[in-house]
Amino acid sequence: MKKLISFISLAIIFGFFLSCDGRDRVHKSPETVLKENKLLDSFSENITYIPEQYSEVITDTILSKGYRINIKSYTDMNSYIEFNLKSSLPKTINSKTRYYNFISELNIYNPENEIEFSQKIDKNYLVKNNLLNLDKVNSNIFKSLNLIDYPKKPNTLEFELIYTFGIDLGDQYTKIILIYNKRTKSLTVKPKES
Repeated sequence: MKKLISFISLAIIFGFFLSCDGRDRVHKSPETVLKENKLLDSFSENITYIPEQYSEVITDTILSKGYRINIKSYTDMNSYIEFNLKSSLPKTINSKTRYYNFISELNIYNPENEIEFSQKIDKNYLVKNNLLNLDKVNSNIFKSLNLIDYPKKPNTLEFELIYTFGIDLGDQYTKIILIYNKRTKSLTVKPKES
């Protein structure tokens, strides 16, 4: 009797494992199986982040007249621009590239090493001051904020702010010249030359 119960138990267990061989999925596409298990979204996107992790660049410059310029540019990990790209991957995989936005903090110190001017420069600043169009702000990628070596007027400092439109397309960029006036301690935009 024990042998019969053991045999029946073994047959039931064996039958159970035979019925779990995936025959119910053999005629379904992998996409359908992933949809049924609510896994399609995690397998159908290939997302690339640029830069891949937080980055920070600090430029500290001392000028001959004693002024010190400190520019800190860093990744805004909460804000990015996303582009859907054509890919060599299968059609079911959506390839995206996300470019993180950058923020620059501009600090100008006078010859006595006291902070004379401080400004956070990001997309909000540029839109607020009508330097970037609101409709194009989400397609521009920050490239750099640099001090221009030789300003044209003695009581000014000039900075070059560069944004590219969309993916790096070579010469298609927005170049904004910001002028700091040492007398008024204000930052203005250089008018475009015609």
